[in-house]
Amino acid sequence: MQVTRQRIIDLLRKQGQATVEDLAEWVELTQMAVRHHLKVLQAEDLIEVSHTKRQRKPGRPVQIYGLTNKARKLYPQEYFQLTDLLVQEVTNRIGQGGIIDIFNSLAARLVEDAPAAKTTQSIEERLDDVTGFLRKKGYVVEWERVNGQYMVYHMDCPYRQFAQRHQEICLMDAKILEDTLNVIPQRISCIACHDDKCTYIIPATNNELRVTKAER
Repeated sequence: MQVTRQRIIDLLRKQGQATVEDLAEWVELTQMAVRHHLKVLQAEDLIEVSHTKRQRKPGRPVQIYGLTNKARKLYPQEYFQLTDLLVQEVTNRIGQGGIIDIFNSLAARLVEDAPAAKTTQSIEERLDDVTGFLRKKGYVVEWERVNGQYMVYHMDCPYRQFAQRHQEICLMDAKILEDTLNVIPQRISCIACHDDKCTYIIPATNNELRVTKAER
């Protein structure tokens, strides 16, 4: 694929959605050039206008672009149908509580090789370590500090379709953050609920990292 168009797709995967103006700034091209690339990508059914929003000043509504399901399949995906049937079968056999326990166990296994917290480490340093670790696992994740609180953003969901039917898997992502940051995150938005990203609040009052006895 042409380099600029691949960058646009990668950016839309990370950001969830964007305007022509946003994309022009990110790829450092004119809006006219970006519109040309978007037209090609739309013809290939890789992007779509997800919705429009009105401008404060007079003029046409601004179009908001996002990826199509075809574009998302360019990235590693879960085998949705088989996984869906498997989770349904397991849930029928062991119940909702049992399937949640399984996802919690999976979260624990996924973070077995996560970098250990250090006694001298600040929460910002720990967040850098954890988000870097998760990126290596394939997550598109960022963090920032807002009004004294730390926000962790999952910009894309690798199991979006599956999570819309089985939101228990969202608990796994929350458990991953809990186990790596040693705090209980509060989720305030979710891609599976049709938000543009998953957002977790790490309250400032909980930002002292616990360490294991071995580290003490």
